[in-house]
Amino acid sequence: MNFPPQLQQNIEKWANNQGISTEEFVLQAVTEKINALSQAEEYIEQNSQPTNVVSSSQTKVYRKEGILVVDAKLPENFDLNTFIDDLREERISNQRGSCSPDPELIGKDNHWQSLMDSLDNFSDDFMATRDQPLIDTK
Repeated sequence: MNFPPQLQQNIEKWANNQGISTEEFVLQAVTEKINALSQAEEYIEQNSQPTNVVSSSQTKVYRKEGILVVDAKLPENFDLNTFIDDLREERISNQRGSCSPDPELIGKDNHWQSLMDSLDNFSDDFMATRDQPLIDTK
């Protein structure tokens, strides 16, 4: 195969390290990539709602800096704000689900209320023995 020189050197280096031919290394790398993309596509298909399914010919799945990226055209009725709110509620519900059987969701307009409500749960002697260092003046 005709690869750029730097890529060819890396292929040869890693193939030699593994004790295989460069052709076998390229075949394994391409096979691993195809399997990873197929698994990602299968996961997306299994976890998508039927109304949000986009044909796989329009969908590109790849990794960028360790993050799985799904590049697809969004459905016409897709509302990004609703999607973010739903994800936020699901994440909070999942995080708090193990703490209580009926987790409360944090309100969109009152993010700090749960903190304010929790202040009464601290005992009167909480942090009574904490020695605060003097403010460092420069």
